Amino acid sequence: NSSATMSSAAALENQRLDLQELRELRASSQRPRVQDLLDLQIRRIETDLAAAAEAAGGDQPAGKSAGSAASQSDRSFTTEIKTYAWDDSDKFCKLYVSEGLSGVGSLDKDAVTAEFTENSVLLRVRGLNGRDRELRIPRLYDRILPDSCSFKVKSDQVLLSLRKAACNRWEFVTEHERRASEAKKAASSKKAPGADEDPSASMMGLMRQMYEEGDDEMKRTIAKAFSESQSKRGAGDPGL
Repeated sequence: NSSATMSSAAALENQRLDLQELRELRASSQRPRVQDLLDLQIRRIETDLAAAAEAAGGDQPAGKSAGSAASQSDRSFTTEIKTYAWDDSDKFCKLYVSEGLSGVGSLDKDAVTAEFTENSVLLRVRGLNGRDRELRIPRLYDRILPDSCSFKVKSDQVLLSLRKAACNRWEFVTEHERRASEAKKAASSKKAPGADEDPSASMMGLMRQMYEEGDDEMKRTIAKAFSESQSKRGAGDPGL
């Protein structure tokens, strides 16, 4: 039973990481059909996670049912923080988080918490204007020293100070951004001299992967979008 529980927890964590990456891709995508496909996959994972959370709540002892219901209610009002400003030095990467945090300095001290691991950071703000807010970065650009990291609450902002494990400069904040940049550079280096760059190649690769890994409904949706794209391409529209 313990091994099954650990496996389930690992699967849920993988889904959360997938959701984070899909949201980042959605934020950077521009084609409406691509956005629709990403939105569909995001909603499916969100539904799966919500169902898992509800099932976990149903397994609680009867004496904890009220607390479980309250916890689920809190989760339903949690808003993800998607933007922040950042500054970099040899020893620290500092994140300036202000999205939706107007008045955060007036909250009780316990309402704002930050959790650091060697490669992640999680900021939680509870009960601000009736909502909880989270900034979750599951994979940072490079390793940090959790015990040397800190956060400071200001009137309308939270400052996260990430102490780097190695003295170097970060080009980005997240590992996802770093890998995307490396993949783009690799693709550029392999391109034949003078060849025109296809700006949709990486997105088509993502669509192909989603088709191969998706269920029947996902495959039908992607196939329909691709068919419409090909029809418009023949009429002079570049499509996907």
